[in-house]
Amino acid sequence: MISQMLDNLLINSKNYKNKKDCRLCKSSKLSTVFSLKPTPLANDFVKICTKSQNKYPLEINICDNCGHVQLAHVVDSKLLFTNYLYASGTSKVFVRHFKVYAEYIKKLLDTPKNYPLAVDIGSNDGTLLNEFKNIGFNVIGVEPAKNLAEISKKNSIDVINGYFNKEAVKNIISKKGKADVISANNVFAHIDELQNVIKDAYSLLSDEGLLVFEVSYLGSVLDGLLFDTIYHEHLDYHSVLPLTEFLEKNGFEVIDILLVDSHGGSIRVISSKKESFYKPKASVNRFVEKEKNYPINKKTLNNFYNKIQQEKKKITDYLKTLKHEGKKIVAYGAPAKLTTLFYEFDINSELVDFVIDDSPLKQGLYTPGSHISILAADSVDFNGIDVIFIAAWNFAPSIIEKIKERLRREAIFIAPLPDFKVIANDGK
Repeated sequence: MISQMLDNLLINSKNYKNKKDCRLCKSSKLSTVFSLKPTPLANDFVKICTKSQNKYPLEINICDNCGHVQLAHVVDSKLLFTNYLYASGTSKVFVRHFKVYAEYIKKLLDTPKNYPLAVDIGSNDGTLLNEFKNIGFNVIGVEPAKNLAEISKKNSIDVINGYFNKEAVKNIISKKGKADVISANNVFAHIDELQNVIKDAYSLLSDEGLLVFEVSYLGSVLDGLLFDTIYHEHLDYHSVLPLTEFLEKNGFEVIDILLVDSHGGSIRVISSKKESFYKPKASVNRFVEKEKNYPINKKTLNNFYNKIQQEKKKITDYLKTLKHEGKKIVAYGAPAKLTTLFYEFDINSELVDFVIDDSPLKQGLYTPGSHISILAADSVDFNGIDVIFIAAWNFAPSIIEKIKERLRREAIFIAPLPDFKVIANDGK
């Protein structure tokens, strides 16, 4: 098989570097705890299935000083983010999520301004900024992906096409003044030099402003066995103790932490400048105490890896059995995490006939490395499908609801994570 041949390509060592120090505390005391299979870049979807793709290592380190968990290798950001195929606005779930998010921040923000300024770092297609705009905020985004910045502009969202840095801060202040809210959602895990970004955010933020960000929560990753969230864009796997310490060292105080459903379990962290009038809520201490009582350490991470291998055998054996029985298996959803999931579990074109995805940006392309074709749901004849493997497992309920009536009664859904489930299609 072509995919198997491509899978044997040498790992490309030219476009990545080994990280020698902790991204949060800068300690050089890093220990490797486990490695997943090397993969192509998670969002490197290709137009033709014969295109060769380089693979890169997925090695996990823990900082022996502060306990922060992070990737050992950093791939050149230009390869990762110049053209980006994830758009928030294609998911109704995320549109609703950001609507609630914006309303929550508006209630929390204490400012006399009629049109407070919201700046979104890594603003994607402008979905969150649009929600801020709808409730009376002046908005501007910073987005490195040209294709996503163009979508924002077409939707009348002001955006700087580039990275968030000192130059971007000067540009924003000169155009709109200091920010009352700075948001960054599923972005901080992508940034190698996070300390520089935090310092620039401090410079941009007004004295009584709020820095708000969401990151995948390592506690949820471990509890739900969400190993597929480990890929090259995600350099960091955040927990509260190292994160709060990092923010405090850079002039911020965490005032609230919420556990939210996105990506299988994320934390929304709200912080302000130390000298502001905001006071920490009880939620902060609850998270701190929980992590002190159930520490994340080398033993925890090694147990996590062992569970991955156990789950792999269970799921792949089941898929192989279904295929041997002559069942037609397709996958639904082509998120970035599909790449890690398929590589680690040896899921390829011999098991999965094609992938269905709702994003026009991915339809007509092939999955990274495994080179399985991606189709729009409207182009698929569901009558011949026996099994739908839900690769976008965090959207499983909405996916099942959307297509269950188009499937044969005897067809089944498989949700691999956070708990392996086989769901019969009842046709109701």
